[in-house]
Amino acid sequence: MIQKVDLKNLDKADLRISILKERECLDNREVARKSEIICRKLIETPFFEDAVYLGLYSPVRNEVKTDNIFDFAKGLGKRVGFPITSKSIGRLLFFEVEALEELSVGTFGINEPPSLKKSFISLDKIDLLIIPGVVFDERGHRVGYGGGYYDRLTGENDLRAVKAALAFDMQIVENLPAEPHDKKVDYIITESRMIKCL
Repeated sequence: MIQKVDLKNLDKADLRISILKERECLDNREVARKSEIICRKLIETPFFEDAVYLGLYSPVRNEVKTDNIFDFAKGLGKRVGFPITSKSIGRLLFFEVEALEELSVGTFGINEPPSLKKSFISLDKIDLLIIPGVVFDERGHRVGYGGGYYDRLTGENDLRAVKAALAFDMQIVENLPAEPHDKKVDYIITESRMIKCL
């Protein structure tokens, strides 16, 4: 299902507000059910199977839940990192986590890992980067919360990871206004399909 949005009247900011309101209306059971389907699809992909290092996100505001991905990845012996938002350098920095209990509320109210030097994961190590967002189109363009942290991350020269976004069907629109410098994701996984972005 693709959201039919009249982009003539909605810019990225308005689109963000509209889809966020709709997503936040989903009840907890629906979020959990759809998240489980999406996570199962992800862990069945060859790029998940091949990944040694994963970059994962902590969900907020009814984003697709990622606990099952973490548990499954750790059960396979994969290394999983979560980002810390560094406002001072305007970047996301990833640190390895052994248990979800290590995470605590950090910047923007998002759960973050402890920033220990020994657990830092450089971008060139990450094989699979799992990306949140508010709105996506089938070409792989995304709209986040407006801070630009994931946009900058996906534009880093030493990032070689497969970039997979997790979203509910209601977050997919026909087309997003895109700038030439915008970086796209490689795949979008929803409860009904997996989109290979062109």
